[in-house]
Amino acid sequence: PQQIEGWLFGGNVSATTFDFTIPATVAGGSRVWLIAAWVNAKLQSGPTCRPVQTYVAGGMVQAA
Repeated sequence: PQQIEGWLFGGNVSATTFDFTIPATVAGGSRVWLIAAWVNAKLQSGPTCRPVQTYVAGGMVQAA
């Protein structure tokens, strides 16, 4: 999104890998963008990486 209101802050982590949960309000099959930045011990952010796109899994509910 070009406007900041279209982005969601996923949180701070201290590991190089982590799980991020897409809110249930985002429909299956939707395209989402992720960015990341390193943060130092003084909590100063470095530059962000280029946005990476992916798609939300799902979109169909299996019948019980």
